[in-house]
Amino acid sequence: MSDTTSLVVTMIPIASLMVALVIIVVAMLLKSRGDAHRHQERMLLAEKGLPIPPELLDRAERGEGKPNGYRAGRAWLMVLGCLMVFVGLGVIVYGAAAGGRPENGFVPLFIGMGFLAAERMIARLVAKADKS
Repeated sequence: MSDTTSLVVTMIPIASLMVALVIIVVAMLLKSRGDAHRHQERMLLAEKGLPIPPELLDRAERGEGKPNGYRAGRAWLMVLGCLMVFVGLGVIVYGAAAGGRPENGFVPLFIGMGFLAAERMIARLVAKADKS
């Protein structure tokens, strides 16, 4: 393999991880900025003595149960867990069939199992808190 090919092969995973990191950071910044604008609008209404419309309140403040982030967080844990489990299984099967190293698939397999276990623990903790 030439030096250019090995450089490209090395840079592809690094670049994809960097792009994913940038997307996550930008999403967090945009959400934070939106929350700050909504908070500022509520504060201006409160200073003027006007009622705060329910659209500006969070779901928990409106009394509509759990915040939306709870369900979204559990859903992401389940999606990532299933994805990593199947990636790990795919690497194991491919490694065994091609005569490679099937043990490389155990890392994503166990990461996926960890995501799924975390989702179940969160669900149990929230269910226990709801009963109390």
